[in-house]
Amino acid sequence: MDDDLSTFTKNIGLQQNNLKRMDVRLICDTFDLPSVQSFDIADNGMEFVHPKSLSCFRNLRSLDLSKNQLFKMVDENSALFQNLFQGLNYLKVLRMSANGLHNIPNYLFQNSQSIEEIDLSDNTLDQVTFILRDLENLKVLDLQGNNIHLLDPLSIHHLNSISRESNVNISITVILTSNPISCSDCGAKSFLQWLISTYLIKIDSQRLTCLDESSKHNDITGKTVEMVQAICNRKTIKISISVSAAAFFLFSISIVIAIYKRYKHKQRIQNRTNVINNLRDGEGQYQFAVFLSFSNLDEEFVNLHVLNKLNENLQLMTGIDRTLVCTGDQHFRLGFNVHDETFRLLDSASVLIVVVSNHFLTSDFCQSELDKAYEDRKPIVLMLTEQVDPDCMMPTMKALYQNNTRILWKSENGEYVLKTSWENACKSVLDLILCKT
Repeated sequence: MDDDLSTFTKNIGLQQNNLKRMDVRLICDTFDLPSVQSFDIADNGMEFVHPKSLSCFRNLRSLDLSKNQLFKMVDENSALFQNLFQGLNYLKVLRMSANGLHNIPNYLFQNSQSIEEIDLSDNTLDQVTFILRDLENLKVLDLQGNNIHLLDPLSIHHLNSISRESNVNISITVILTSNPISCSDCGAKSFLQWLISTYLIKIDSQRLTCLDESSKHNDITGKTVEMVQAICNRKTIKISISVSAAAFFLFSISIVIAIYKRYKHKQRIQNRTNVINNLRDGEGQYQFAVFLSFSNLDEEFVNLHVLNKLNENLQLMTGIDRTLVCTGDQHFRLGFNVHDETFRLLDSASVLIVVVSNHFLTSDFCQSELDKAYEDRKPIVLMLTEQVDPDCMMPTMKALYQNNTRILWKSENGEYVLKTSWENACKSVLDLILCKT
């Protein structure tokens, strides 16, 4: 035959040939097929079609890719799939049903202005993710048998955007039959309102149904929106009840907390009163509020800055006019063993305050006072008069230094200044006695 085959061939059918991949790139100078108008490669289980495999069918009107597995191509190379129909400027009918498509790239149809029918039925699409605004000749968009429960605002926008400026007489039909449309939740209200009002979908002829709260199929009508609105109203009531119950619960909790705090406050006041009464009676460990431990080399500092101030503020806070701070030199019984006297005073005081200095760190006697109080689980407060090296501390003091807050002095213009207040220091002493009690 002398005639060129490409001049007369109008239809090519390759269906059911088990063609898994069409990844050849045709050179149109050699394989130009301008007469071909229909290309059917359906039912091949095809997983990949390279755009260059279709590029020489420049006058193609109908392309059938149904019953393949092109979802694998979307997963493998979405960008290449998006260019699948580049150059098919006269394509009118495109069939891609039953391809397992769960997603379609946004711009798949960006150069398909002539297309009139798109068949995407029997896939697993749940939204219209692809742009349709340039399809001014589109008549049918078949989405039946997919997985559409409800369309989100973006999907509705894509459908509403189909242009009709140049072909106002062309009507378009979007087919949504056999989709599991939902009317069981308030979130479906806006979609159902659009579904009933849009010219794109003929509800009566398609006999669309939706699944209600009981998983029963109901025909979609104006009453469907009313039914969903009732769900919304119930939800609103439930939310209002939940909010009210939560507010009442929080209010009740706040009342309970307030009562509890008030009770605890009264209890603290009562307990502090009991501590003060115990100090006033002056028996046992309440004979003194504080035992002041310091090195003899720091005696001048203690007498000038600590002893009297501490005692005066404790007297002011408790209303007790007797001495509340004891020291070894002032309160030892003369002629007795010094260690025995130290331990006796420690037992008669509620809190030990240690005046920490480099002199104190080198004194074994001072360290024994601290260790005894620590062993007796007596509350201990460190008062630092100068910068000291923690590495030079004995284990007991180092543990207190690392874990507990302390009283600090600083030097300003040659004067010693307490970083906290005497009121806070004395209040802390009483709180420590209270905790020990």
